[in-house]
Amino acid sequence: MEAVAQEIDPARSARELVENVKADHPSAEGLLDAYRQSMAESRQYVIDHDIAAIPPNESLKIVKTPYPLTLRPPDRNPEAGS
Repeated sequence: MEAVAQEIDPARSARELVENVKADHPSAEGLLDAYRQSMAESRQYVIDHDIAAIPPNESLKIVKTPYPLTLRPPDRNPEAGS
């Protein structure tokens, strides 16, 4: 891991880089909006680079998981699909 850290930033240790990444994330309140923005950027990248065809009226709705479903692991959550 230290070798990879040196490739990324020779002046910092792997631990410093990991701590920096851990600190660089949205707040709990901003998480859904950050995820929505990331998905919109990803969608646009796919379109711009002609990676896959996306139907014109296709959209992705990012919503908060209802509380009762957050208590179950995905493999026991019938709403999660297969």
